[in-house]
Amino acid sequence: MKLTIKPGTIFVSIAAYRDPVCNSTLKSLYSMAENPQNIYCGVIQQNDESQDEDCLLESTDSIVTENVTMMRIKHYEGKGPTWARYLAANLWSGQEYFLQIDSHTRFVKNWDTKCIDMMKRLDAKGIKKAVLSHYARDIKDYEKIDNFDPKIVTRLCQTYFMKVRDGILKYTGADEIHTNDDFYETPYVSGNFLFAKHQLLKDVPFDPNLDFLFVGEEIGHSVRIWTSGYNIYTPSENVVFHEYGREGKPKVWTDNKYTDIDSVEKIKQMLGQDSTHQLPANLKYNIDKYGLGKERTIEDYHKFAGIDLKNKIVTKNFCRTNNIATPEDIFLSNELLHKSPEEAKKEGFVSSSEENVSFKRQNISFIIIIFFFLLVAVYLIFFMKFSKNKTTFFQMIKKLKWKEFPLVKQIKNSLQYFKD
Repeated sequence: MKLTIKPGTIFVSIAAYRDPVCNSTLKSLYSMAENPQNIYCGVIQQNDESQDEDCLLESTDSIVTENVTMMRIKHYEGKGPTWARYLAANLWSGQEYFLQIDSHTRFVKNWDTKCIDMMKRLDAKGIKKAVLSHYARDIKDYEKIDNFDPKIVTRLCQTYFMKVRDGILKYTGADEIHTNDDFYETPYVSGNFLFAKHQLLKDVPFDPNLDFLFVGEEIGHSVRIWTSGYNIYTPSENVVFHEYGREGKPKVWTDNKYTDIDSVEKIKQMLGQDSTHQLPANLKYNIDKYGLGKERTIEDYHKFAGIDLKNKIVTKNFCRTNNIATPEDIFLSNELLHKSPEEAKKEGFVSSSEENVSFKRQNISFIIIIFFFLLVAVYLIFFMKFSKNKTTFFQMIKKLKWKEFPLVKQIKNSLQYFKD
């Protein structure tokens, strides 16, 4: 049955896993909207009923309850965010716009009008298939919202090849950039803020079979959206704030034992990465519906995003001038060449500036090691000049296995990119 579109309305998709602030998110969503009666929510709640508070029953102050559709699932039946977002999307009932957030979010005043106005501004520029998305600002900034410029927005910058899972692509994080009240095109969408017209749900339907997909969810969605002809933009101002880390709170990966191998390998195959993994039938035979779009090719996406699959590097950074990645950015885009950002930031919100600091520290350490060896070399030359036992010394040097020295290996790996 074809639904009649309700002008000016927004459908909000919320995936919630045992989240104690889900109710607060709904309150913020409705209390900060200019037209709360036009906001409809689809909430996929995955709770342990013996311990967790219900998203809606805790308190309904300011919430337009008749506009909220709840799907309550036992927490041990949950299959991760992509699966939950698929269920939420099926609760859409004819709203003009679509918003995807997480259940730990806060909103700015009149956020609904701001989102719709941004979409209309892009429309006026002739961009009919637009998506607004970014990693929302940290919720820690929400308390001081009146003290900073709303046009300083976090923008998704770059991807990198992970050391684990045979090099699947993941975001490096986001940087704060002043938008000058304009939109900036990127190749990446985020899971915690995505705003578009409702047609996106038809053109790029959520895949229900990507069980427990976390790493790979966002880049997979980005590729499908972009190849379906949509342009992705950083919003011109902040409209939501997101809680990162959530330390001490229940998470799917701490509550359950699961495998994401099939889901990750499907994303890798869709991206064109090396993968000989045999997908199960439910992932293999729905590729037309839940795979790449038909308006652009995956090669076009690689070129736009600067993804070099052959050398496993990324040559573009959308937080740099003209999107040109620095040598440091390129070096960091292959985790095999440097210390994993995962070891420093386990929740994924890592700014490129933080990674550059790490890179500079590595360079300083490298220089110190080189300086040390130069001192040793000077000493040995001096020793040779006055030593009578030169033959024995040369024989000792000759026996050394230089190629096995850690320093030699580090230099070799670091220069591999430039060699290729």
